[in-house]
Amino acid sequence: MNLEFEMFRKDYKKSLLELLFIEYKKRFLLIFALALISSIAFTKNNYFQLNMFLFCFMIVNVLLFSKSFYNIFKTDKLVRNNPLYIGEKSISVHSDGIVAGVENPIKYDWNLITKIINSRNYILVGLQNNTVITIKKAGINDADISKFVSSVESNIQLKKETKVITKNQSIYWLGIAGFIPAVGLIIGGFLIHFGFKKKVNKMIFIGLANILFNILIMFLIFTNNNSNLKDSNSEFENHSLSEVAKGLDGFKSINGHYPDSLVELRTQNILFDDKGMFTERYFLFMKRSIKLYYKKSANDYILKAYGADEIINASDPVYPETKKDQE
Repeated sequence: MNLEFEMFRKDYKKSLLELLFIEYKKRFLLIFALALISSIAFTKNNYFQLNMFLFCFMIVNVLLFSKSFYNIFKTDKLVRNNPLYIGEKSISVHSDGIVAGVENPIKYDWNLITKIINSRNYILVGLQNNTVITIKKAGINDADISKFVSSVESNIQLKKETKVITKNQSIYWLGIAGFIPAVGLIIGGFLIHFGFKKKVNKMIFIGLANILFNILIMFLIFTNNNSNLKDSNSEFENHSLSEVAKGLDGFKSINGHYPDSLVELRTQNILFDDKGMFTERYFLFMKRSIKLYYKKSANDYILKAYGADEIINASDPVYPETKKDQE
């Protein structure tokens, strides 16, 4: 069968953007997982923070799709400088491949064709050299489009079936890499998906083993880090209170009295927000805070942290080392 269509310069850019959108939808879960794992790995004490996740999410997108945007720019430049890409086009399906072109037709054997994508406005035929043949759907009836896509898909599938045994055997080696913590979740998911797609139970079992092993490892890491996080928070509270106590004594030595509120210590570059929360920057643009209780008296003050339950005068308030005798 033969399809005839007309291509303009804007069609090449638009078709590649549609292809990029399709690929992004396919990879979204992978991008999300990579960003989540990276944000936890690069955060001190290995706990989730939204700002680090968004930062990693942006970086992963740039790494995965910067080349695609570059290819769109390069293709647009190529089409702009070569008028042969513009105008009337045709493509036909034969038993041994497809033939594209009107005046100087080019034949592509089936072993050179890797995939066909039916997007909203275009049909894109992928080739082994990572280029695509773009077919504009406007002006072609739906029956011919469906027949063309089905014919190409059946020939691609026939070619893949001759290689599936060798490919399955090589993919089994991914099962070894699947026992690497965190990475194994992605590999396990891929093996399960591929196993169901090809109906290979052994591959599904390996994928499940990868995922269960990684869940166990991450649970053990989380349990250990949760204990470490409590110790780290306690150290942070003690350190913060000691720093603030020094700041209060310094304020009095300069002004002759203690400040009415902790916010006044900003003049000494001690980090407080408007609610009297002591803040420390500890990794890139991330920060952590502690809620403090401060009460000024005639010649002294009361200073303590609210503790984990954020209830003052409970069983777990924390005092500065220089004020441990206060109530």
